[in-house]
Amino acid sequence: MLVCGWQEDASPIARAFQREGTSIVHYDLAEVKTGVICRALTTTDGVTPRMRTTLLAAAPGRASDAIREDLLPLLRRLASRSRVERIVLLVPPMIDIEDLRGSISTAAITGMVGHRDGPLRQDVRIHAVISALDSATWFADATSAEALAGRGLAGTPPEATVASAVTAWARAADGIVVLGASHGDPELDEAPRLAAVLDRLAPGVPIAWQGSDLVPDPHDLLALLPAEASSPATPGIHDPLLGAQPPLESEHGIQWLEFGATRPFHPQRLHEALDPILDGTIHARGRAWLATAPGTMLWLESSGGGLTISAADRWLAAMTPAEHDEQPAERTAMAAARWTPEHGDRHTALVLLVHDGQPERVRDALAAALVTESELAAGHELWRTWEDPFGAWHQDPCAGFPGTGATTGAIDIDTRKEGD
Repeated sequence: MLVCGWQEDASPIARAFQREGTSIVHYDLAEVKTGVICRALTTTDGVTPRMRTTLLAAAPGRASDAIREDLLPLLRRLASRSRVERIVLLVPPMIDIEDLRGSISTAAITGMVGHRDGPLRQDVRIHAVISALDSATWFADATSAEALAGRGLAGTPPEATVASAVTAWARAADGIVVLGASHGDPELDEAPRLAAVLDRLAPGVPIAWQGSDLVPDPHDLLALLPAEASSPATPGIHDPLLGAQPPLESEHGIQWLEFGATRPFHPQRLHEALDPILDGTIHARGRAWLATAPGTMLWLESSGGGLTISAADRWLAAMTPAEHDEQPAERTAMAAARWTPEHGDRHTALVLLVHDGQPERVRDALAAALVTESELAAGHELWRTWEDPFGAWHQDPCAGFPGTGATTGAIDIDTRKEGD
């Protein structure tokens, strides 16, 4: 069981699972600035909980690595104990929940004395991810550009943001506990708006709405989960962007906006459009075609005021016939449905969860960033002369950028709203 959220919100939920046969793992980061992490392991013998602490060394800026290196073997050791029926991990906010879930599901553990080498999943299965969200602060956190390190989490990568963390907790959840609100109370403005967000960000996920003076019983929430709730993997870059079929209509100003184009983005105009895209957007993701990177499929993902654009794959049209034949049948079938003689499978497909009630403004900003018909007709001879702020060089805030010509190398940009 993985329990996510700000530690003050998630800790009571993790502790509520405490009973005989359950082990609770908690990493205390209070002294991480000094290079020390304290791991607390709580078990119950009969009715009496017992806590054992272990100090871990963490190099500056490497707290996440130290936790991972300790956690995965620990899970195998705990799973081998006959008295351990359930392990509850209180996930530190600096740990990416999707990456952690993937590591537990795919990691191979070797070299442990007394244990066979092999995948961790032979011994440990994730039953569910339970996320604790604060109704009073979640929306402000999810639309901010604040760095996660600003919350006193020393050792957190500077590109990690509060918005990306709280959004990931909602997206990864099999069950959600919303604290500090009684859903449906007309005096609580945030509850209906947060409910609209969660219906679209985590469609179908059961939610327990708790008043501020209540400690929820997580077993009530688990009873609502499907028998095989095991946190399916995050959809890949070639999968449908809204595969869970969330509501598409607007509610309390919250709405999914779908944007598609068969023309590439002009690099400088897309760069200038980032502020309108980020303002009023809770979350965005999708594939993008940039005129100056004709062979590269870009992946755009944002949470609040933070945006990452990275080189995710190559377009099929840029591959050799042999490389094309090696691609999954599902991908080639989807590409064939949109294939054009001039540009192959190149396209843009984005989904954006907007909250300001003005999706047209975001759509117009994206449309204005596309190449014009005359620029499209001019083709690569013109495109390769354009300055490219999405090339290898990037600085935030952007005071200007050199002309880099056509982009052929990896693109990996992490930025926040200019001026923040």
